Amino acid sequence: MSVATQFPATETFGGTETDTWVSPENVHADDGINATFAGWSLAPSELRTLGNYYWGTFGFDSALPGGATITQVVVEWEWNYASAGGQVPTSSAALYVSGALAAFTGQYDTTGVTSEDVTSQRAWVRADFLDAVFEAKAIVTQIDDGSGGGSVTDVTLDYVKVIVTYTSGTPSLKHGPTVIRRQSIFRGANF
Repeated sequence: MSVATQFPATETFGGTETDTWVSPENVHADDGINATFAGWSLAPSELRTLGNYYWGTFGFDSALPGGATITQVVVEWEWNYASAGGQVPTSSAALYVSGALAAFTGQYDTTGVTSEDVTSQRAWVRADFLDAVFEAKAIVTQIDDGSGGGSVTDVTLDYVKVIVTYTSGTPSLKHGPTVIRRQSIFRGANF
């Protein structure tokens, strides 16, 4: 088994979320330089979502060999916020193939590094991860509990990465080629 861990190199604006990340290009590495959002205050029972960027160009084209068999797919992201009122905000991640939702994680209310194995959500193949078709999204959601006191401040997203475990499609020769030697089975025979 081999593992390819890749970060995105590009971001594209789009989506239906109500709010947008600032500096989405900062999500390309696990380096403490974050995409940010100042926050919101919610009206009674209001739902707000933060997203509106798709991250792509993960580089799996060269990281996964032709003929690779995908055995595990994990999406990981690191997020945080300074304070929240009312319901605790949650984060989730989604993976897209050719613009269609391919996998969606649960919603997590714990900040920091969050990851989920999404292998069982699709029969993954190498072509799903090629730069032309593969994207990821990180989303933060909060719904007011009805009191109108829901809020969140200083939301950050450090990175999104995808970890793919695979077996190679090319058989390997672990012990080198087999050498066959010819020996005469007749001792002392004169031919």
